[in-house]
Amino acid sequence: MRSFVSIRSKLISNIMLLIGGTFIILLSVIITSNVISIGSGMEKTKRQIRESLIAKGKLLTKNNSQAMKVMAQDNAFTAIQGLVASTVADDDDLVYGIYMDRDLKAWVIADAENPAGIPKDYKPLSDSVALWAGSLSMPSHKEYPHDSISVIEFAAPVGDSADILGYIRYGISTASMKYMIDESLSAARRGMLQSMIIIVLTGLISVTIGFLVLRQLASRITMPIGALAESSRIIAEGNYDVAVVPQSNDEIGRLAEHFESMRKTIKKYTDHLQVLIDEKMQQVKDILNNIDQGLFTVNLDGTVNNEYSVRANEILQVDDVANCTLRELLRCNSEIEAAFKSWFALVRKQYKRVRWMKLARLAPVQELELKGPNGEEYVSIDYQRICDKNGNLVKIMVLALDETEKRNRDLQMEEERRKHEYDVKTILSIAHTPAEELTEFMVDTATRLREVRAEVSRHLAGVTRHRDHYPDSMEYSITREQVDRMYRDLHTIKGNSGSYDFELLSTLAHRAEGQLEQLREKMLDRRDIVLSTVDRLLTEMSGSIDDIHRKMKLIFGSEEELSVRIPEVQVSRIVTLGTSVHSSAVDPQVRQLADACIRLSWKPAKSLFRKYQKLALKSARKLLKNITVTVSDENVLYPSDFLADLDEVFIHLVRNAVAHGIETSEIRDELEKGIGHISMGIQCRNGRKIISLSDDGHGIDIDKLVERAIGSGIITREEAEVLPDEDKLNLVFRGGVTTSEELSDVSGRGMGMQIVQKKVERMGGTLEIATKFGKGTTITVSLPESSDTGEGRKEIL
Repeated sequence: MRSFVSIRSKLISNIMLLIGGTFIILLSVIITSNVISIGSGMEKTKRQIRESLIAKGKLLTKNNSQAMKVMAQDNAFTAIQGLVASTVADDDDLVYGIYMDRDLKAWVIADAENPAGIPKDYKPLSDSVALWAGSLSMPSHKEYPHDSISVIEFAAPVGDSADILGYIRYGISTASMKYMIDESLSAARRGMLQSMIIIVLTGLISVTIGFLVLRQLASRITMPIGALAESSRIIAEGNYDVAVVPQSNDEIGRLAEHFESMRKTIKKYTDHLQVLIDEKMQQVKDILNNIDQGLFTVNLDGTVNNEYSVRANEILQVDDVANCTLRELLRCNSEIEAAFKSWFALVRKQYKRVRWMKLARLAPVQELELKGPNGEEYVSIDYQRICDKNGNLVKIMVLALDETEKRNRDLQMEEERRKHEYDVKTILSIAHTPAEELTEFMVDTATRLREVRAEVSRHLAGVTRHRDHYPDSMEYSITREQVDRMYRDLHTIKGNSGSYDFELLSTLAHRAEGQLEQLREKMLDRRDIVLSTVDRLLTEMSGSIDDIHRKMKLIFGSEEELSVRIPEVQVSRIVTLGTSVHSSAVDPQVRQLADACIRLSWKPAKSLFRKYQKLALKSARKLLKNITVTVSDENVLYPSDFLADLDEVFIHLVRNAVAHGIETSEIRDELEKGIGHISMGIQCRNGRKIISLSDDGHGIDIDKLVERAIGSGIITREEAEVLPDEDKLNLVFRGGVTTSEELSDVSGRGMGMQIVQKKVERMGGTLEIATKFGKGTTITVSLPESSDTGEGRKEIL
């Protein structure tokens, strides 16, 4: 913006510039005129002096020529000499005087150095001037330089034109003429200088007086303009109460009258407009104070404006939204605050090109979880644009809506829906599973859960006691073996419950496993917190088991009818009697009857493996894999408890085969392997029962297994380099080693095979793995047909 310059200053400066320019032009004209006049006068003076000198020379030459005629005829040399010398001596303008005869011999040469005029010799003169003079037939003159001055020579023949006796010559100096001209020029210059001084002084005085007068006049002229400008400034500031008073009776006064009229009109409308604005603002305030949404606006640089709804303070849990920053209102950390800056920049650039709904979804904060007096409060955040009349984005309106009730209602509905799904799946699973099989599951699960709860309670009491009695000592120690023992039981419960579609129980067991994992690593939370969480999950698992038990009663009836249609006690008594009769009977028919009684509780292999088939198919569905499961010699009968002791083992093996063995459908299609296949089978030979499980998956990647073991610190890289392939494969039995890339409720923690090995070893059996990378894996369990853990088991007949 250019700097302000008043009209008064402009008027004074412009007029003074005009006066100064006029004065300079006038002075220049006068000086030029004087210079021309002086030059003209000097030329005239010079001409007059020159004419005077020429007239003087002509007259002198003419008179002397006539006077010397008789003297020359009489050869009066002395008389001629005296006349010439006296003439030169009597006139200061004469530089020399010469008389020469017609042969150009000088009779007289009179000058300042030779006033007598007697020549040094009488030789003829040969200079150009002498030759010029000797050629004359009548008087004449010629100007030429002589020494340092200009000389005009006047020459005339002496005698008749027919009989020239000689020549008289006089040289008149122009020095006097030059002197007179210089004197005249100096006088003229002095006069001109005096005139210029007088003119300049007169002009300065006039300009000074004119400036003083002009300043007063300019002030008087511009005062009304200044008053009008001040009035317009007051009006521009929005003050319409100060009247505009005309200060003159000219156009400015007329303009002031128009301004006053305009002020009154604007004041009339603005007073009414202010009333309307106050009414509208009050309406806006009433709306903001009564809407149920938290509303406030932010500028495009992230600063919060003053307007907001009263509800915003309550929803966002602040005292005054206007006094808070966006970081404080939306609980932003430095990372989210930086993301908001990027979002504002994106909005400024793209709001006309991209739909606002899409831009709003890109905002860093969409929801807040706040701690309220009644617990967690959920606030949804929405963003709306505010544009000016030209469609340019100027602000962003932030809407905060308390959705705690809706969220709790949705959570409650989701919980009820999930509970309903759990109930339906549980009922369907109970209905499709033999009662005796469920009874075994319930007994085993309750036993394991009871042991884990006792262990957790013991450690929880130990942590509390240790903290109370030894506050400054090291933390309470829970060994890895103790954690592994609890973990194995939970892992078995999770696998068993998952095989029956008891999802709630399986999920709770999975969460408890996750909590136990924290006890293996450096503690981020206090141990009593972790143990309390596990204890709470175990309580919920007990409740889930009780619920399953109640549903079993509804489907199968009272306790004594849970196992089969014939009470289990009666079946057991018949089998016991049959066994007793079989060992002592002699009659073949009696022995056959005893065998039939023993086989009363036996089941075909397909029934024994049904649970694990279902588990495999269910796990495959979770992992989006397509498989088939077959049982070798599925119709061969075995005691109903033939696999009872191996339940935990088979659950882990089946889940591992599905999760680690069978590839995804996409990979199998690329390899042209078709649908995945898992096979289960039982053999009895040499007094041992051999149970196998095979899959046609990708096999065990031994190199990857070794790398995971090295990464877990189980072996060093140097040890791995010398380890035989068989020992490398056996690393799969080490806790915490897995080839799985991700954790799920099916697999991923690397504990399953360790649990399997320990279980088989406790039963006096062996475990073998045969694998071929890219082709599949077979796991074979070999156990004695009679074991300490298998009470009531007999030889297969």
